[in-house]
Amino acid sequence: MINVSVSAFIMALFWSSIMILFFSFLLKSELMKQNIGLPFVLFFSLAAALRLITPFEFGYTITILSKKVLPFIQNILLFPVISLFHRTVCIYHLIFLIWIAGSLWKACLISTRYYHFQKFIRAARLSLPEETQPYVHILKKLHCSDRILSSCIFVRSRFITTPAVSGWIRPVILLPELEFTNQELEYIFMHELIHFKRHDILWQSMFGILNIIFWWNPFVKILKKRAGEAVELEIDRRIALPLSSYQKLEYLECIIKVQKHQMGFDGSSDFSIAFSSRNNSALLARSRYLIDSSQVKISRFFVVFGLLLIIFSTIFIVEPHSISPEAESESFTIDESANGYFIEQDKSSYDLYIDDIFIGNVTSIEDEAFKDFPVYQNKEDVPND
Repeated sequence: MINVSVSAFIMALFWSSIMILFFSFLLKSELMKQNIGLPFVLFFSLAAALRLITPFEFGYTITILSKKVLPFIQNILLFPVISLFHRTVCIYHLIFLIWIAGSLWKACLISTRYYHFQKFIRAARLSLPEETQPYVHILKKLHCSDRILSSCIFVRSRFITTPAVSGWIRPVILLPELEFTNQELEYIFMHELIHFKRHDILWQSMFGILNIIFWWNPFVKILKKRAGEAVELEIDRRIALPLSSYQKLEYLECIIKVQKHQMGFDGSSDFSIAFSSRNNSALLARSRYLIDSSQVKISRFFVVFGLLLIIFSTIFIVEPHSISPEAESESFTIDESANGYFIEQDKSSYDLYIDDIFIGNVTSIEDEAFKDFPVYQNKEDVPND
C-alpha cells in the first residue's frame, strides 16, 4: 500500500538532499575515477531526482513519532491567518500559494526564453549550401548516419559564445564566430553529437522541470549543476578513449580556446548543452579526466552502498505525534498536581476520581500516570482534606 502525506514529502526532501550532497562528494572525489565511475554517479543523480518526486509511504515504511519538533512545526503551519468566504486560511495555505505562484512565474519565464531561442535559431541558421557544406563534410568524415546528415541544422552567430547542441528530434549545432580548424571541428561535432545520441537534452529538460517545480530548493540547483558536470566528464571520457596522448592534448586545447573566447560569458542555456563553460574548476576537472581517461572498473562496494542508501531512504518516516478527535473525545488529561484516587469495585474494575469528581471506570491501574493514586475499598475510606 502506498500513501502520500506531508511527512512523506518532508522526508523525500530530506533524503534527496542527503543523496545530492553524497552525489556532489562523489563527483569531486578521486574515488569517482578510481573506484566508482561516472555511469554510477550519473545513475545516482537520477535516483536523487526520483526520490525527490516520490513523497510516498510504502507498505514496509516504519513510522517514528515526534512529540516535540514536528508537532511544533505542525502547529505553526496550521496557525490561522485570515478568514475568507467562511473558510480559514492557514500559514500552510499561504506557503502552498507562494510555491504554485513561483512555479508558474518561472514556467512563464522559461517559455518566453524558449520562444526567443527558437526565433534566434530560425534567424541565424545556415541555409546556403556553401555555408553548410564544410560542416557536412566533417560529419561524413565522422561516419554519421544519413538521418543526422540530412536533418542536422547549423547555426552560427556572434551572439553564441561556445559551441553547443540542441534539439530532441533533429540535432541543432550552434557555433560561435570563431575560426576553428577542421580537426577542432571534428572534436566539437563528435562531442555534441554524442550528447544528441545519448538524449542528454532530454535529461537536461527533466532537471529543468524539477528546477521549475522546486524553485525554492537550493539542492535542486546543485543537482542540476553537478549532473551537467558529470555528463561533460562522461562525454570527454568517451571521446578520449581511442585518442592518442597528442590528440587528447589537441582536444583539451580546443576546450581552452573556446573558454577564452567566452570572455566571462557562461554560454549555458536551458535549451542546449554547451561545449565549454567559464568555470575554471570544471575545466581543471576535465583536464585531469582527459589525462587519465582509462576505463574504470566499478567497485561493488560503492554500488551496493548507493543502492542501500536509496532503499534506506524509504524505510523510515517521522510523523508528528497527535491524537485523533475521536480518541480525544473519549480520553482525559491528568495534571501532575491533580488529587486523584481509586475506589475498588472488584479485582479488575476501579472507579477513578479526580479532585473528588468521578471521571470513569478503568480496568487497569498499572499506568505510569496512576502510580501516585491510592486505592480505597469504598468512598468512606477517603480521608477528608
